[in-house]
Amino acid sequence: MFMRSQFEGKPSSRKSVWYHYPYTDRSDLHASLYTHMLVEDLHLGIMPIGGKSENADFTVRLEPASIETEAMVSISLPSHFGREIDLTRAVCHFMDEAANILAYFGKAYYEIVYYYSDESRSRIEGFEFESIMKQCVFSPFGIPIQIVPLRVMQERKDITGPIVLLPRKELMVLSFPKELGGVAGHRRLLSQLQWLSGSTVPAFAMEDMARQKKTQGYDFSVYKRNQNAFLARITRRLGWTARQLFNEESLEFYQIYRILEFEKSKALLRLHILNQLNRSLHIVGKRMGFKAKIILEGIPIPEGFDKSMEQLVKGELSFSEAIKLMRI
Repeated sequence: MFMRSQFEGKPSSRKSVWYHYPYTDRSDLHASLYTHMLVEDLHLGIMPIGGKSENADFTVRLEPASIETEAMVSISLPSHFGREIDLTRAVCHFMDEAANILAYFGKAYYEIVYYYSDESRSRIEGFEFESIMKQCVFSPFGIPIQIVPLRVMQERKDITGPIVLLPRKELMVLSFPKELGGVAGHRRLLSQLQWLSGSTVPAFAMEDMARQKKTQGYDFSVYKRNQNAFLARITRRLGWTARQLFNEESLEFYQIYRILEFEKSKALLRLHILNQLNRSLHIVGKRMGFKAKIILEGIPIPEGFDKSMEQLVKGELSFSEAIKLMRI
């Protein structure tokens, strides 16, 4: 069941400014074919859709168990669907959205917002994580700030200036894992994919096609094969299969190995988000007087894929068994 914030209208510690970010203001970087495909594929399958898994052992729980704390943690997690009172669905939706933002920008920012019972702010009634748009957050000299566009300041009278100092201790910052290339490496990969997306056909061949002229000495199949080889090379750290675009140039063993590698990358991304979320819950719990750690069970871990890939290389794992490992 999705719901709006139950603390709407309550005094809060919020410093960040929420506003609608129009699609027209977005970069063309992620609109290109390969970048769009990679961003989609990275977050799809991070968690079971809607919290429903094919694995009967899949569970999401809090440690230590507490009905009151579970309800508080569930509704604290944001997603594009809204707030969710069921812990399993709340965690799945949040992690899916966080993975999507990381795949898109390399970083994701959330402010921990505390809500008070009255204007005296003597008692904290609850808390929520509020997403802050990555496009507007900068950290000059290590000081996190949010830049508010002029059009937003003109529309809203409650904003006093274009620069908002963000509370560092009340920020949850997710970064693309270093094991997968880190923030800089991921952004570099997206730029390479953007360039490759615009190089489907060489410019000289396009000019000849426009003049209905056959390009002498040009073989499109060779060009396409080389392009696929380059695509496979630059995405090898993630193991991205590019939706089987280069299957014709690869053996079935290599295809299965890449799929396992990509699933391992998603498992690393999932674990990174979970660890950062639990660190933030620890900080909140110390302030509000509770303990809570989110535990995921019955879902693949990176080490499991390492073992499976080793077995695949040794011939101890069949292709059909390898495919089953990818189900969440």
